[in-house]
Amino acid sequence: MRICTQEASLFLPAIYTTLKTSHIYWLHGFAGCGKSSISLEVAKIFAQSGRLLASYFFFRGAGDRGTMERFAVTLASQLVAAIPATAPLIEAAVREAPGLVTGDVSLATQLDLLVLSPFQAVIEGIREENPAKGPFLIVIDGLDECEDKLGVKEFIDHMLAFFKKYPAVPLRVFIASRVEQHIRTRLEVDEVRLGNLNSHWPGKDIEKFLQESFRAVVKRDRVIQAYVQTHGEWPTSRDMSMLIEHVQESFVLASTNFKYIIQTATEEDPKTPMERLPLALQMNGLDTVYAQTLTHSQHIPHFHNIISTIALLVKPLPISGIADLLGIETFEVVHVLLNLQAIIHVPDACDFTDGIEQLKAGQPPRTDRFPYHAFLCSGLFYSLFWAAEIWDDDPLTECAKQLALALECPDHRTELWLKQEFIYGLPDYNEGTLELTEHTPQTVQHYMQRASTAIHAKFPEILQHRVQSPSIGAQEEYVIQNSDSMSGMHIFNWLEWVTARTQFKREERKIASRLPLTLYFYASEGSVFGKLIFTF
Repeated sequence: MRICTQEASLFLPAIYTTLKTSHIYWLHGFAGCGKSSISLEVAKIFAQSGRLLASYFFFRGAGDRGTMERFAVTLASQLVAAIPATAPLIEAAVREAPGLVTGDVSLATQLDLLVLSPFQAVIEGIREENPAKGPFLIVIDGLDECEDKLGVKEFIDHMLAFFKKYPAVPLRVFIASRVEQHIRTRLEVDEVRLGNLNSHWPGKDIEKFLQESFRAVVKRDRVIQAYVQTHGEWPTSRDMSMLIEHVQESFVLASTNFKYIIQTATEEDPKTPMERLPLALQMNGLDTVYAQTLTHSQHIPHFHNIISTIALLVKPLPISGIADLLGIETFEVVHVLLNLQAIIHVPDACDFTDGIEQLKAGQPPRTDRFPYHAFLCSGLFYSLFWAAEIWDDDPLTECAKQLALALECPDHRTELWLKQEFIYGLPDYNEGTLELTEHTPQTVQHYMQRASTAIHAKFPEILQHRVQSPSIGAQEEYVIQNSDSMSGMHIFNWLEWVTARTQFKREERKIASRLPLTLYFYASEGSVFGKLIFTF
């Protein structure tokens, strides 16, 4: 959501004045108060004047955007676009030290050799050609969203040291973030100018945002138009005042409530915007909005799978990508998302419709992604070695179940999953135990029999190349070497060993068939180890 111009205007003059005299400006405030919108506006204005050197918007949980891993490299690529004369210098630095790109050197070294030194080397010539040009700017938004706290500290410390050493350099850094201790202790210093969004009341700007937003929707919604013709202005001034008071100075809450009020009516939730507005005023913050929106949509086919995928993905996928991953039609994903627009950003209809049509017309079908059940099977297997302790139920049984379903599913990509090794990544070292219920071995064996039947019937050629000991159950430990990259057959073999080992020990000791047992496992140096221990 873009902040209203009036809110930005409160800070831009102060920001410009400060950036002429101070090298670093830190704009801080609570979540949803408009920091990112101001960052966008500042970056936009400096870009228009040709003085935006680079910008970086951190976002927690969004892959590289949540870490410092690609930070310096990204700034360097934008530096080349802004000042092409720096390109030869950066290329020479990378040839001399390839670790600058791969991250095998410190962040401070990356910043020096990829950004600061090239900028310093060419800036004097640029200033001689255009002496009236002001300082260049780097915009860093959401620094608190970076999960690498040590990297954040290193970045701030290095920039402060750089500006202390070169006080005349025409470079400024604009940082926007929430107040967190590791940032605050570094930036609350004399060399940094502070801007506190919390000290400014945004009510007028929220009011302007809501007025403009409602005015736009009235122009296109015939139901609201008919209501206005009969009843007059909507929302009324009183409604608007109550809504502004209700959102408690939060732009995020204002935007979310607005989306909830004007969302499209459905058969399950046929309320009009006029009926939703008083309901929005009764809601207790964002939790109620989310709960109501999700509740009204959970009956839609594939809802739980789609919302779970969105919540669990490390990196966002396009709508067509979600459909491909789940093995469903794109329109089924759109059907769910359109009911969740109050809490999930959905591209405009023309955007995702055009994207879908382009995908159908111009791209071959994807064959390098897992079928749905194979994806779950792999995820469940790796969860054992990352965080088995979080499971309330039995992931081993569920993993075997998803394996059987994957092999029984008539999806041509299953064969690819079985044969080809995919890179997952394991912890450098982790160990744990999984207390299995007395019913687990019997249930796992049931699913493995189904899986074995399916693989013999559908993929016999895979079994021809399989090296498997007939006495696998006699193996006390089972090891998968180089398990950072693993195929579906590796998982099949592992679960088969669990079943065979259980049966072997019970026959050897003449133990009752339902005696509880413990699976001990650990990952070390790229390999997976497993051992079954019977509980007496």
